[in-house]
Amino acid sequence: VQYCNETLTRKASGSARVIYIIDDKKVLKLAKNEKGIAQNGVESDHMLNQWYGDIIAKVLESDDEDRWIVSEYAKKISPGKFKQLLGVSINQFHAYLAELHPDKKGGFYTEKIDDATRKILDVNNNEFMYDLVDMVGNWDMGIGDFSRISTFGEIDGRLVITDYGLTQEVYNTHYHKKPQGKY
Repeated sequence: VQYCNETLTRKASGSARVIYIIDDKKVLKLAKNEKGIAQNGVESDHMLNQWYGDIIAKVLESDDEDRWIVSEYAKKISPGKFKQLLGVSINQFHAYLAELHPDKKGGFYTEKIDDATRKILDVNNNEFMYDLVDMVGNWDMGIGDFSRISTFGEIDGRLVITDYGLTQEVYNTHYHKKPQGKY
């Protein structure tokens, strides 16, 4: 951590990881705790990177113990840029994703999805949505993080997911608060 703080530019930080810019093509995701190690482990999964490399910021290198990973650098995007890249707002996108995965935790949405939005996001016509729905199902991911603009970025003019390490297993093991005491 000291080395990174002294030699790299800090891009962002969450409850589990700190992201540092290595150069204009790569970032370092350094785990702060067990949650970060678990998320790095998911993101560095070879199959996940191979199957969904078109929609994620791919992991290029990783520590054997998942203390750190090096991923593709994705530029931050605004809600307006998200809409430009995908054709719908992030709120419409997430409401549609919640409709497709009602069993996943993702919040409550009153946003109405019109026919034009449905047509844009239809998994039969939209490769990004098709791959994301497939990834959520295959890796048992919750969809809550996909409501935040900070989960997305841009690489070479395409929308990518930059934070995809929270599976249901990671959530249950590291985030879910278990009841305390007797009932």
